[in-house]
Amino acid sequence: MITRRDILTALLHDREVLSLVLITHALDTAASAHRIAALDAGENSSSGGPARRVLAAPRHPFTVSLVETTTRLEAGKGT
Repeated sequence: MITRRDILTALLHDREVLSLVLITHALDTAASAHRIAALDAGENSSSGGPARRVLAAPRHPFTVSLVETTTRLEAGKGT
């Protein structure tokens, strides 16, 4: 079975790919990007920026909610 991570790894290691726009609901996948932006109803709800900063310290209320919800869902895995 090919996973999301397999596809992303292959794309990111292709030296001919100069840039990649990936639209995903999976924050674990988005976290591997250099830069991300959160969209709310198709509009940029964050200033965007380095993935680690956006996910560690989101500034926009929608992005905060998205990160908090994902964190709660991940904490509940396996229960």
